[in-house]
Amino acid sequence: MIPLKEYGRLEVGMTIIDSNGIEATVESIGEGGLVKVNGQMFMWDWDRLHPAVMVKETAAEREERLKRKVVQAPEQSWW
Repeated sequence: MIPLKEYGRLEVGMTIIDSNGIEATVESIGEGGLVKVNGQMFMWDWDRLHPAVMVKETAAEREERLKRKVVQAPEQSWW
């Protein structure tokens, strides 16, 4: 895990852990810093971000993990 302030950006799909150890997934990032995390909307403020907030999984890592869980059916010839 890496501190979110050190990572330096917020991504849709990213999993973060707050200073109390609670996991949250970033669902959307809107105009003017409006962020939806675990169904709650709030204004994002990097200056007020607690230094103990950590990145558990980046959006790319999450996408790769989810792709590995999908089982692809073998291709079949229909002719």
